[in-house]
Amino acid sequence: MYWGKMKKLVLFIVLGNLFNYCYSQNESNEFNQEKIWKLSWEMTFSFFDNNYERGELQLDTLLNISNEIDKEFIQTGMEILFKRNKFSRINEIFNNLAIENKRYLCSTDLFQNNLCLFPQCISIELPDKENILYPELQREILIMSILDQYIRGGEIDALLKKYSLDINQITKDLYSKDIDEENLIKLKSIIEKYGFLTKEMIGQDAMSGLFLLIQHSNMDLEWQASQLDNVKNAVIKEDLKAEDYALLYDRIQIMKGRKQLFGTQCEKIDLQNKIVSLYPVEDVENLNKRRMEMKMMPIEMYMKILLQVYN
Repeated sequence: MYWGKMKKLVLFIVLGNLFNYCYSQNESNEFNQEKIWKLSWEMTFSFFDNNYERGELQLDTLLNISNEIDKEFIQTGMEILFKRNKFSRINEIFNNLAIENKRYLCSTDLFQNNLCLFPQCISIELPDKENILYPELQREILIMSILDQYIRGGEIDALLKKYSLDINQITKDLYSKDIDEENLIKLKSIIEKYGFLTKEMIGQDAMSGLFLLIQHSNMDLEWQASQLDNVKNAVIKEDLKAEDYALLYDRIQIMKGRKQLFGTQCEKIDLQNKIVSLYPVEDVENLNKRRMEMKMMPIEMYMKILLQVYN
């Protein structure tokens, strides 16, 4: 009887310790993921802030604590090293990457324009180029999205160059039109005819443009909200980014007078006092956790960038 009770007690203690160990390991993994996420975005901020020395230190720290850095952040790290003329270091890191990341990097302008410095890329098979189903539809969406950004002062030069588009031709009748209203009419007609578009149909650049058109269609809030599930499915298929869904979700919530979830919508930017005021956020304590899940930057960095942009 005594030994039976002792066995149960020992078993209870062992199971309890096992549970505590698993729980602590999970907490440790979550902490490490959060650390990698924040540091990756800090490195990205250093790059855009032209602080390449700091960026290189952050890249080295990332490489020391993880071998599972997202390829986009690896690319940023390579850009930083290139700015510092650390070509041998780039090759050293490159040689230790998985083949998928090598293919991705070799397809970027940095490596394609400098094959003499990175000859490894010559022998690496690159991802297949886009073979889209509807090139004319792609062109139409691209022109609509370029107009969308033109009237907002957004960056359009890269698209114009890549697709050999003439901005003067695109904007010749600009001031006789309500661009957002006209884009919405066209977009509704396109989706009604083809269904929700895909990367296979129009390519990645046009899909990014499609999202911008939906994001700026809030003059018809009911229709805009009806596209939320389509955007979510496009994210699952990797036709759009998770951040796109977050931006659209928050915008619709705010337009409906509700709290946002991902902190993408700001109510006021006070440049004098350097304060960014967000519209109300649901469960604000876990905001950064949700942003991390959507591969978005920490909210503190987002606010800092907003101040810089609007300044």
